[in-house]
Amino acid sequence: MSDEENYSVVTALWQQMTSASLGTLDVEGVPYVSLVTICPYELSAASLLLSKLARHTTNLQRDERCSLLIVDEPQDDVLASNRITASGTLRLADVKDTLPMRDGFLRAHPQAADYVDFTDFSFYRFEPVQFHLVGGFGRIETIPAVQLFAG
Repeated sequence: MSDEENYSVVTALWQQMTSASLGTLDVEGVPYVSLVTICPYELSAASLLLSKLARHTTNLQRDERCSLLIVDEPQDDVLASNRITASGTLRLADVKDTLPMRDGFLRAHPQAADYVDFTDFSFYRFEPVQFHLVGGFGRIETIPAVQLFAG
């Protein structure tokens, strides 16, 4: 596939994401993966609502580097599904971003209304550095985020 077609697949997955596997590093540097809800925020960022009690949040307080695995609707053969691994940083959101993140997150995840205002939950902003696309067997490309979101 062409670069344009690959960019289109990555962009579509990015704009439609609602959940992802979040990979963080624990205190010993051992990878830790958890399932999280997520939604796009602005063109080149994503928002996550995380509890301070969660292990991944503790890991992020030490090291904000992380990755998100976002998978398209599974095919009969799950390895034939389009998927992207977005690598970047996940930081506590600025206060100015909290209200728009909250509104967007609740539109994507209305069930979060049950806990969004709990004091141990906060919004985090994921900023990707690169996307690694696997579009089935033999279709693999790494795309820098600045290249994908340019223009």
